Amino acid sequence: MILKSIVVGPLEVNCFVLACEDTKEGILIDPGENVPGIVKLIEEDGIKIKEIVATHGHFDHIGRVRSIKEQLGVPFAIHKDDLFMVEGLVEIASWLDIDTDDAPEVDRFIDIGETITFGR
Repeated sequence: MILKSIVVGPLEVNCFVLACEDTKEGILIDPGENVPGIVKLIEEDGIKIKEIVATHGHFDHIGRVRSIKEQLGVPFAIHKDDLFMVEGLVEIASWLDIDTDDAPEVDRFIDIGETITFGR
């Protein structure tokens, strides 16, 4: 298992990459900010991101999902109870004068306790 992290954004959120050592397939968790830094983290080991996953819908965890999603061409998943925060991303972040992408499209909803698989 490959586990990499980078601290992103003004609220210093941890963004993670989890990947299979054999296949290099992985997931990206909580890309709140710093697209260039996140992409560099992914490319350093030749990781192929299969999905972006958010632990929850706070703007500091999903603020750059749209940019990363467009750049990597991968789906985005989050729990359905956080959809209102995804839809209100720009407005909620603006309360703290923080810039974010426009709200990303959610491709699927994660269930509590769901196991997310990748690689072997």
